[in-house]
Amino acid sequence: MMKCFVAASVVATCIFAGGCGGGGGDMMSDEIARIDRGLVVILPGIEGKGISSESIREGLLEGGVSYWIETFQWGMPVPGLGMAFNQMDVGRNRDQAEKLAIRIYEYQRAYPGRPIFLVGHSGGSGVAVFALESMSRLRDAKPVSGAILIASSLSANYNLSPALKNTRYGIVSVSNPFDLAVLGIGTAAMGNVDGTRSASAGRTGFAMEDAKLFKMPVTISMLRGIRITPHQAATTTSFVRKNIAPWIIHSPWPPREMLEHLTQQPGKENNGTRNREPGKTKAEPGTGNSEPGTAATGPARPVMGCPRM
Repeated sequence: MMKCFVAASVVATCIFAGGCGGGGGDMMSDEIARIDRGLVVILPGIEGKGISSESIREGLLEGGVSYWIETFQWGMPVPGLGMAFNQMDVGRNRDQAEKLAIRIYEYQRAYPGRPIFLVGHSGGSGVAVFALESMSRLRDAKPVSGAILIASSLSANYNLSPALKNTRYGIVSVSNPFDLAVLGIGTAAMGNVDGTRSASAGRTGFAMEDAKLFKMPVTISMLRGIRITPHQAATTTSFVRKNIAPWIIHSPWPPREMLEHLTQQPGKENNGTRNREPGKTKAEPGTGNSEPGTAATGPARPVMGCPRM
């Protein structure tokens, strides 16, 4: 399923770029190589695919991420009131998350051992977490590498334990205490993406503690040179390049350059620093890489049949 989904996107890119003649073959080869290395799924906020999701993508590419990057359109593409429905329709959002979980599972079957990361912004962070929870219901599904939640509109009291179990490295929560308009007033009016009406994790951080939960609040120094609303600040290309891409490039977590930004320094038992000196990281291999402790088993296996989008 996911292989068909990704391959279709490559073909569409080629078509809308004016065909695959000339340099198109090189472009196609690069995209196929990216798909084989690993997968990053961007889940945009309630506004859907647009400036913020594209900025995240550009930031990851500029930061050196060599995997295939795909945006998952989970919400209804209806402006205005549609955004409110995307935030408030918990049942539909969980259904969309289950579809994403199935696509991830099919990617795992087609490309065993490859890294998979989810990057969710605002409401999309909730769908990312719901998808991780759904992975538990799929027989033989493997944990993804990790998830990064930017300005999450999940409740600060939301229990991430079920989602964390389906990650190898954990979950990064990027919060912004200055995000009062959207994650203060906005979620007070519409509720959080999990259906609760309480403080949003993207503003205050998650209340729970876990060795695999990395809390990274946005600071003034991290926003230097960024002039945009607080809710979109962590989606800008420059912010993502400096502060999000390293989490995808380096493993185990946390990356050395991110240690200073975490609210709690990881200890010896932290999943990201076990059996090594704190701060020491290794880069994910650039080509044909596999998750630590697993082996990529050669060429990708064909996936029979493509689901409806």
